[in-house]
Formats: sequence, structure tokens, C-alpha cells
Amino acid sequence: MAVAVAVAKELITAHGGTVSADSEPGGGTRMNLRLPRAESRGPRLIPAPGTEPRVA
Repeated sequence: MAVAVAVAKELITAHGGTVSADSEPGGGTRMNLRLPRAESRGPRLIPAPGTEPRVA
């Protein structure tokens, strides 16, 4: 489990997010993962198989 948490922390912090944990003895641990919202870049073009790109 510790390896998964370390990998998640690296990915999240690389994208400008944060990772924190809250723990109570005998009560388990709560992991808090926060990522910033993506900036809107306008409509994306999604090519459907066998068709021309369309605006999503």
C-alpha cells in the first residue's frame, strides 16, 4: 500500500495537487487527494473512427 500512496503522491504533486492524511488510532486512515481544476481551452476536436473530426 505504501508504494501506491507514494506513486499517487508523485503524480498528484506533478500536476499541482496536494496529498494529506488524517488518522485516528484504531479508526483507520483517510487520504485526501486534491487536484486543481483544468483550465478551459475551448472545444476539443474528437475524431470518430471513419469520420471527420467534430467539436465536442
